[in-house]
Amino acid sequence: MWRFLKRLFQDDKKLAAQDARIEQLEFRLSQLQADKTLELQQSRIDQLESKIEQLQATPTPESQQSRLDQLELTVNQLQATPTPESQQSRLDQLEKELSDKIAILEHQQVVINELSQRLEVLERQDSAAQPLTESNLSNFSLDINERLARLEQQLNLPNLSDENEFIRVTSIDKVSDISPENVYFTSLKEMLERYRLPLCYPDNTFRGDKALSREEFVQHIAALTKEIQALIEFYKSNT
Repeated sequence: MWRFLKRLFQDDKKLAAQDARIEQLEFRLSQLQADKTLELQQSRIDQLESKIEQLQATPTPESQQSRLDQLELTVNQLQATPTPESQQSRLDQLEKELSDKIAILEHQQVVINELSQRLEVLERQDSAAQPLTESNLSNFSLDINERLARLEQQLNLPNLSDENEFIRVTSIDKVSDISPENVYFTSLKEMLERYRLPLCYPDNTFRGDKALSREEFVQHIAALTKEIQALIEFYKSNT
């Protein structure tokens, strides 16, 4: 009987010691959750994990195991919280992508403005030219097509797929992805309607946020050069 009581007393002491450990862990966990310093949080998490491993190595009642599981879950949640470094890295990446897109738009706007100014100069120089009749317009259209074909052969441009070819539209209203809110709306309207330049894709989109490949860039420049050259030749022949 004495041995049984002695053993029971020893078990009670073990349980009391384990309860004290659990209460100590819970207290330290509450301090960890209130701490705003990431380095101190990591240090306390390491201490908790060490204590948890020690407790797991000692047989515990089911109630104590449940508390340990809850502590492990809380520690894992704290470790999974995004760090300021990872968030800053993501912000830097987004800023770089935005800067690249803005640079492309600015470059396209500069090219459009420069070509618009050149065409306006040519029109002012031809202010005294006679108006075109229907017959002259027809001859002019045929002459342009012939010159475009010759110029294309001289440039030796590669044949692009229909997806990468550019078409003319008579009104900017027919371009499905352009609205007056776009910063280049006015310039693009002038290039399309006034100078009839082929700047749209076959599906009537402009795709202002699409980065041009070197192949598409050459095709754009060639198309604009053709129109300018044709206008220059026409003005010379009518002055």
